[in-house]
Amino acid sequence: MDIELKAVRTSADRKAYALFPFSLFKKEPLWVPPLLQDELKVLDPAKNPSLKFSPHESWIAYRDGRAVGRITVLINTRLNEAKGEHEANFHMFDFIDDIEVSGALLERAAAWAEEKGATALTGPLGFHHLEHLGFLAEGFEELPTIAGPWNPPYYIEHLQKLGYEKKTGYIEFRITVPKEIPDKLRRLNELIKKRSKLTLVNFQNRKEVLPYAHEIFGIINEAYRPLSSVADIAQEEIELLIQQYFSFVLPQYVKVVKNEKGDVVGFGVAMHSMSRAFQKAKGRLFPFGFIHILRALKHEETLDLYLVGVLPEYQSMGIPALLIYEILKTSMERGIKWAETTAELEDNHRVQELWSMFERRQHKARRIYRKLLT
Repeated sequence: MDIELKAVRTSADRKAYALFPFSLFKKEPLWVPPLLQDELKVLDPAKNPSLKFSPHESWIAYRDGRAVGRITVLINTRLNEAKGEHEANFHMFDFIDDIEVSGALLERAAAWAEEKGATALTGPLGFHHLEHLGFLAEGFEELPTIAGPWNPPYYIEHLQKLGYEKKTGYIEFRITVPKEIPDKLRRLNELIKKRSKLTLVNFQNRKEVLPYAHEIFGIINEAYRPLSSVADIAQEEIELLIQQYFSFVLPQYVKVVKNEKGDVVGFGVAMHSMSRAFQKAKGRLFPFGFIHILRALKHEETLDLYLVGVLPEYQSMGIPALLIYEILKTSMERGIKWAETTAELEDNHRVQELWSMFERRQHKARRIYRKLLT
């Protein structure tokens, strides 16, 4: 049967595009549905400020009138300028287990990218680095975090058969929260506090946290800038991210470090796992989805370690150890049993040295793939 690729143009198209994974994965027990209200905004120029920074195009693949795949391709001009590259990214790439479908979508995306002067097609990568990145390559039997979505093994099999090669690898860990702070971490924490003039700030309510939100994102821009696949996030995007994610953050799991002048130089953010709650919500906050999310905010045994950021000039002072110590202490007080790290570069040995103080297992891996364009 012929495959028809329909460009996404109307609100009805955007809805069909957003709903496709819900039909594709409806029988998959490990898939975590995103919030549909957020997915509908991704390709809406009136609601997603990221779109104005990146020329883009999206298609839905149909066969016999039934949706069988989708893809977005974009030119992240900020990233290309920052890294001196001329690449296009594919994003929100989902498809049935049929290489004719995945191949047709990638072929159309590559043709569009070449027309725009791109020399390679890379992904999965979104409009900025805090969106989902990479395909799951190991850990298909594990429950994902909401930051790192699940996909079936055939996704990477198709990419490899179609000539895409691994560009960047990420790994994730599941950590058993100990009953006591590890001696090595406790001694390290005491030593850092003794040698520095750093102050750690804890929070008890969201009203206390919100004044720090913009400073936190400022540190994200500075701290993450040297990494591959990372460019600065714009102010309009920051406002949207604060609106989307800070409602799920428990203030007790936000930690901020200040220098002797009172300037914020580092932060750590964790949150209760929302994966089971999102599964029960089935992508909708109403009428009952929000109840499952509220329960997870109050009663959850797994913590997702989302972000740690430190200004470059302070990165040799051991601040991540201070932050992990405080997050661990809060976790123990609140009865957390496990912690999940989000995707970290597989060669980020400094962070992995911190995890070595705990009982842990490396249970997932993600990969970004790339293909040169002729």
